[in-house]
Amino acid sequence: MKWDEVRRKYPNSGVLVEALCASSKENKRIITEMMVLKESDSAHVLWKSYKEIHLKYPNKELYIFHTSKKQIEVEEQPFHHIYKKT
Repeated sequence: MKWDEVRRKYPNSGVLVEALCASSKENKRIITEMMVLKESDSAHVLWKSYKEIHLKYPNKELYIFHTSKKQIEVEEQPFHHIYKKT
C-alpha cells in the first residue's frame, strides 16, 4: 500500500506499518510500499504492538505514523554500539 492509500483507508488515525519496499537517500528512508499491521488512536497500543512484533521479528522494518501527515519522513540515524572494556 502507498502512503496516500493508508491515509484514505485510516483517516486521522495512528498506524503501525511494516515497510515492504524502502530505500535510502541523503540520510532519509523512503518507504514506497507498506502494510498496515495495526490501527489505533492510542499511542500506547501501537507501541505495545510494535514491541511485540519487533521481539518476534527483529528484522522487520516497523514504523508508527499518524495519517494526519500528508508526507511521511524518516531520518536515518547511525547506531553506534558502546562497549566497555573490562
